Amino acid sequence: MPTTQTLVDIARLQNPDGSEAKIAEVLQDTNPIIDDMNWKEGNLDTGHQFTQRTNERHGEYTRYNEGVAPSNTVEEQKRVDAARLVDYSEIDCDLAKLGTGVANNRFVKAKGKIIGLGLTMADTLFYGNSGVNPAEFTGFANLLNNVNDRNFISGGGSGSDNTSVYAVDWGDDCYGIFPKGTTAGLMHEDLGRDTKTDANGKYYEVYRDRFCWHNGIAVENPNATGRLANIDVSDLAGAGTSGYSGPDVVNLMIEFDQTFRAGYNPTYYCSLAFLTALSKIATAKSNVELKFEEFEGKRVTTFRGRRLVHCDAILNTEGTVS
Repeated sequence: MPTTQTLVDIARLQNPDGSEAKIAEVLQDTNPIIDDMNWKEGNLDTGHQFTQRTNERHGEYTRYNEGVAPSNTVEEQKRVDAARLVDYSEIDCDLAKLGTGVANNRFVKAKGKIIGLGLTMADTLFYGNSGVNPAEFTGFANLLNNVNDRNFISGGGSGSDNTSVYAVDWGDDCYGIFPKGTTAGLMHEDLGRDTKTDANGKYYEVYRDRFCWHNGIAVENPNATGRLANIDVSDLAGAGTSGYSGPDVVNLMIEFDQTFRAGYNPTYYCSLAFLTALSKIATAKSNVELKFEEFEGKRVTTFRGRRLVHCDAILNTEGTVS
């Protein structure tokens, strides 16, 4: 049984009144990868430490009256730190009292900030780099940049107009983390009323809300993730037409799909440009690999039975991974 949970599951357990669940639902409704993520409390005050096993074959065949040499399990201790994402929302007190009332107007005002925090988190989930910005956590683009990895496939593109397809099997092998003793998800703090000065130094009253989200990712088993990189976006122009000479993204996806071992069922995350090209090529060829199906009451795109999700955070300006 998985030991991780989604943000909405956790929020409903924490606050039966639904206050934090409402925030979690806004995040999930506007950002599909956050909807998919499972979360786990870390075992460190600042993050999580775990053991990653790098070999999986053990034992040997023997005949009777012959010994067996003990196998060695190659293990590596990994530590990942959670980052802290913070923003504030303010609304003029008198404005908040109009129309639908203070509580609703404050939430409507804050909703844009909540959506924006989710977008920032998704950007970091893919492109965060704690080596460049220590305040961030490291995202998938920087974790999945070894061309020799089993689950890495190159689409042959060059230059700086590439995109990638990222594969993640969320669960006990790959999950979001939050520090030990803290709370999962985007936390809201009502700071009440405060006096503020405008650009002319004059005073007015505001309601202020603070939002704070401790987050990061842990990949305990690299087999749960993968990347199809170096897909030249400019070469996708004309996909599905008779004169198309760009990358065969259907065959690339088949090759990518084949890298995952039995027992893993990743979701594929891609840019709109890639999804559009794949759809056009698959339709033109009457390809049976790409389908439209129902998943948890929603119409979704699947490739060979695995969900294929458009994610705005994935860029069309990635550099070549070599």
